[in-house]
Amino acid sequence: MKGVRAVLVHGFFDGAAHILVTPQSNGGARFGFEPMRDHRVKLDWSADEVGAAVQAALNIATG
Repeated sequence: MKGVRAVLVHGFFDGAAHILVTPQSNGGARFGFEPMRDHRVKLDWSADEVGAAVQAALNIATG
């Protein structure tokens, strides 16, 4: 759908708890969403950091 933006947010544990925030590129109906790994951000579990990272990722994500 034209103009739609998406962000992947998921948590993981590698000895410490982290969150990854990844903007996605909208390739339309033909290609779907693709992660923009060059813009991925790894965070600790701070709500302020996660909120700011999600907002920044939405600004980077294509729609």
